[in-house]
Amino acid sequence: MDTPLPDLPWSFTEKEKQTLRLIVCGHDAKSIARELNLSVHTINERLREARRKMAVSSSREAARLLH
Repeated sequence: MDTPLPDLPWSFTEKEKQTLRLIVCGHDAKSIARELNLSVHTINERLREARRKMAVSSSREAARLLH
């Protein structure tokens, strides 16, 4: 699961990168929360912040940009 993200114009925290990697792999917020033993709220906050940084409206869109 430690697939490196390519050089990007956005600056993500390690936690945001970890969450986005799992989105790229096809997980949703609920399964990411289970995988990382965190609350869905925490995962949604990470995704919301990543979407804000990327200026996109959905986590799947963010995942597509990363892929």
